[in-house]
Amino acid sequence: MRARLTIKSNSFAGSFIPQVCHQCADAPCYYACPEGAMEIEAVNGTVLILEEKCTGCGACARACPFRAIRLDEEKKKAWKCDFCGGNPQCFAWCPANALGVVEFGGEIPK
Repeated sequence: MRARLTIKSNSFAGSFIPQVCHQCADAPCYYACPEGAMEIEAVNGTVLILEEKCTGCGACARACPFRAIRLDEEKKKAWKCDFCGGNPQCFAWCPANALGVVEFGGEIPK
């Protein structure tokens, strides 16, 4: 299994910023896909890529304002964070407990 997020690092500033799908409410990637290879899951709004329909054209990746969608060179398919089906493994594996989810409209945990 490989991570579906990337870490943008600046070693001079000592900063590490995870680049992950923001599950946008307006989902520009969803609307950019000419193949209908994306869906928005009804229960929690997770934006998913339907691999069997994806042609790897890259329209979704170009539309993503957060650069969270990448193209798999081997499979010739787009891929991104899908929240591991509702159980994000990056949260569990992060040794610094630096990752989490904040719902919009809710309070930010302290």
